[in-house]
Amino acid sequence: MQCTNKLKQMGLAVQNYHDVHNSLPAGCPWLPVGVSVQFTLFPYLEKKSNSDTLLSSGGWEQMTIADFRCPSDSTVPSRPDVCNYVICYADWSELPANSNQLGNANRTKWGPLKNFRSAIVGGPYWRGDFSSINDGLSNTIVFSERCVGPGGNLRMVKVGVAYGNSLDVTVPLSNGDTKCDAIPKTCLDSRNGNDYKSGINTCDIGGFMWHRGAAACTGFNTILAPNAPSCYNPNNPGHSGNLSGDFWDRYLGSAGSFHSGGVNAVRYDGSVQFFTETINCGDPSVSPPNSGASPYGIWGALGSINGGETITF
Repeated sequence: MQCTNKLKQMGLAVQNYHDVHNSLPAGCPWLPVGVSVQFTLFPYLEKKSNSDTLLSSGGWEQMTIADFRCPSDSTVPSRPDVCNYVICYADWSELPANSNQLGNANRTKWGPLKNFRSAIVGGPYWRGDFSSINDGLSNTIVFSERCVGPGGNLRMVKVGVAYGNSLDVTVPLSNGDTKCDAIPKTCLDSRNGNDYKSGINTCDIGGFMWHRGAAACTGFNTILAPNAPSCYNPNNPGHSGNLSGDFWDRYLGSAGSFHSGGVNAVRYDGSVQFFTETINCGDPSVSPPNSGASPYGIWGALGSINGGETITF
């Protein structure tokens, strides 16, 4: 119930932001830094004085934000920058992450990488409003959960993030940077029960650095089911634009929690629902789309803003 209430407040903060700006908060704006949606919503979570101070003086990594912590994830590594509530990147796993590290010349190459599957996130050139959510506010998820405990056990699938070239899950884009070639099934196959397979490297970027707009830090996809693996490839040579600073761009992240059997999530209309880890996720052997109906079942349909899917529970 505490978790549900916190997610409800996050959803209301998005609505309040929209009322003021007639747009949704960007996940990685150009200036002043590549901050997260969570950070941008500070003034709408009664945190305006904190956000003003941080914008002027820094210090993000030193702050623990109670609003972003789920009570079920009680045993976490000894670092303050935890974020259990992550933004929905829909069913598209290619996002520019480090906008503050990119020069003007490289920014011009970002156009095709806009994530039109999500109304919030997608780089500095795309930020939608409620009218862009054609599937309906009540049919589209905006926030869900991400595990970071217990005690930093990164071998646990819903805690750690699998990485390395051997995964082959985040590969360069093709077709003029308009198609994401990640194959979710490869990431799904990195698990063995509740843990990652032996030989799979893991790291702890998921659910940390709550202030960062990078997908791997503060986002998730509605591709693989809740409590499924999360993967990225840090040694990827980059997409055809050869952008610098795209270290965490191609991230295939799953929602996860220590609630029994699934996760809570809040929709754009502010309603919160529990989604089980057995929810229909369609065909993981299909690459993420950039238009049309999601191939990832009900879960994918709940993430996309304009897939035109009919969602039935």
